[in-house]
Amino acid sequence: MKQMHRNRDILDEVAEDGHPSEAALEFRKQAIRLGIVKEVSADAVDLAISWAWLGKAISRTKASVRWGLEGIDANTFEFIVALGKSHALRATAIADATSAEALSGRREELLKIRKLGGFLNAVNQCQNAAGVSIRQIDVLRLSELSYIAGQMPGSSVTKIHAVEISNILAFPGPAKGKKRTTKGNSTA
Repeated sequence: MKQMHRNRDILDEVAEDGHPSEAALEFRKQAIRLGIVKEVSADAVDLAISWAWLGKAISRTKASVRWGLEGIDANTFEFIVALGKSHALRATAIADATSAEALSGRREELLKIRKLGGFLNAVNQCQNAAGVSIRQIDVLRLSELSYIAGQMPGSSVTKIHAVEISNILAFPGPAKGKKRTTKGNSTA
């Protein structure tokens, strides 16, 4: 029971910006709303969730600055759209999610994400879909996501360029436990 409680705490802590499935479901909703498809298969949504896990990890790394400079927020459905449009972006996302250096103050959080079963499974799925000998199921769901992403408005970025980021400030997010004040009122 104690181990289960500890895992729940880790999941709660890394879920501050939402679960990766939220970005994938927003991608699905936008594809349907725009009339691109009537439905997105469960297999394609599953791969989109895997891509969103990569984005969750990237958002805690210094690589997130490069993605941001290209106009891609790794925590949104637009990240899924971008990966659907480019094999090079998918390869970069896998590398950044698994090995990029943590942003200042986000190291512990990034390590927790990289140890989660959901993240490890997602990396495995992404590597399978990006490999040389792709399984038929991966071809089908990759082609579905690529088709949908190609029809969606948004970024036409196909490669994340290396940039010097030592002189760029990246704010890690709100401090935990701090109270915000709005117009003189204190809120939790």
